[in-house]
Order: sequence, then structure tokens, then C-alpha cells
Amino acid sequence: MKNSNIKPKLTLVGAGPGDPELITLKGIKALSEANVV
Repeated sequence: MKNSNIKPKLTLVGAGPGDPELITLKGIKALSEANVV
């Protein structure tokens, strides 16, 4: 595998006490764009 200029990215998304309705729009976007969850 060749060394590339692509750097890994880690995003942490929290949903407060676990209620799925408390996740932010940015959190939803990050999850929808993620390669791995």
C-alpha cells in the first residue's frame, strides 16, 4: 500500500442520555458520511 496524503479522521458523536431524538443535525450528518460506525 502506498503512503498517501489522506489523513484519517475520527468524529465522536454523543446523544446525551441515549434518547435518539437528542442527537444534533451535525451528528446525524457525521454518521451518514461515516465509513465505519
